Amino acid sequence: MAQFHERQIRLVHELMYQIKVREVMTRRVVIFPPSATFREIQRCLKERQFSGTPIVEDGRLVGMVSIDDIISAFDTGTIDQPVAATMTRDLVTVPQNYSVIAASNLFQKYRFGRLPVVRRPGSDELVGIITFSDILTHLLLQINSIAERVEEQERSMAAEVSLRQDSLH
Repeated sequence: MAQFHERQIRLVHELMYQIKVREVMTRRVVIFPPSATFREIQRCLKERQFSGTPIVEDGRLVGMVSIDDIISAFDTGTIDQPVAATMTRDLVTVPQNYSVIAASNLFQKYRFGRLPVVRRPGSDELVGIITFSDILTHLLLQINSIAERVEEQERSMAAEVSLRQDSLH
């Protein structure tokens, strides 16, 4: 049983290295310009049930705004102010061609709810957004697909064995 468990862990680990961020990320990202107010973003996040959004200017990723930022804006009375002055500018991004293990490591290191996905390392061209939940969902779907294929192979092999045994009798 321990050997089977180790194989499962190895499979998940291998999948996380094989699956690329671009396969898992959300491509249609809700974005806002730096001139948007915290209140505008808060309304959108509430309506769409997001916990944060990228701020994009002239096609470049320039910041992020999270629920924490919005709460701070309420606390400081700046909820109707543009986000440009206080949005998070020191961004951690993940390139689309990186493996989901790299994204997973960033989630673990920084404890963010989401990561902006950029075209390539060092780029500020936003191409998507990824959450840890996106990774888990995709991984579970992949594992389920593999399990279904294995079950089908086992049924096929059992049927062949049964046919051989019947032909010997």
